[in-house]
Amino acid sequence: MKVAPQAASNALLSTQIQAAWCDVTGITYARHDKPGKPASLRVTYECGLARHSEWVCFEHTGFPRDKAVGWWRRRAGNLPPPATVDAALEQLDQLRQPIAIQVRPAGQYTEIAAARFV
Repeated sequence: MKVAPQAASNALLSTQIQAAWCDVTGITYARHDKPGKPASLRVTYECGLARHSEWVCFEHTGFPRDKAVGWWRRRAGNLPPPATVDAALEQLDQLRQPIAIQVRPAGQYTEIAAARFV
């Protein structure tokens, strides 16, 4: 049996892997403490039987804090971003809830790339 040489067409680099949209069926929020690190807010999105998590780092500095502020503003509008995870947990009822999230593979986990709101 002869095998003809053929170029592979599957995605070899993570930048070639397409992100997928998932409908959000539930969301949970919890304080996440890691020894030696500032606390973060763990947000878990339920998409049917699948679960995807992201960590929002209000108590960090630099890029993680800036990313948390952007995350908050997309959900809370003009409500000032909280300084702590506990303050964020007290204001969850004022956040818009995404109806869908875009996830992409990131190693053995997934990364939340975007969110759609009503």
